[in-house]
Amino acid sequence: MKISAKSRYGLMAVVELARFSGDSLMPSKTVAERHGISEGYLEQIFSTLKKAGLLKSTKGSQGGYALAKPAAEITVESIFIALEGTLEIVERKNDSLGNTATLEACFNDLLWDPIDRKIFQLIREVTVETLVLEYESRLDMTLPMFYI
Repeated sequence: MKISAKSRYGLMAVVELARFSGDSLMPSKTVAERHGISEGYLEQIFSTLKKAGLLKSTKGSQGGYALAKPAAEITVESIFIALEGTLEIVERKNDSLGNTATLEACFNDLLWDPIDRKIFQLIREVTVETLVLEYESRLDMTLPMFYI
């Protein structure tokens, strides 16, 4: 499975909103400039995330975007599914006869299904809040320390 640029940018932008917007709105232009993303492309991503109920927005000169719910309630899974649809690593064919004695059924049972379960478990457990806290702790470690 390869996560698309749309999902990577979407995740980055949601984390950015979580870090800086708080109760205020952040213009998409600000997020786009901070991460070198086309503003038009980011607007498309934000529109999709808004339809999924993950973001809220206001138009106008004081407008912008913010999280529609707390960062602790937004999982990586919810962002990826909103932007990608399905995340399964292999498209499965339905065997209406339920035949499990095929090579494809063997692959599904021993490879694709376990891989999908592990991926879903991870992205379901990691929240935007977790990413923000981890990123900010890493930033703190890179700041110079001054002693008196």
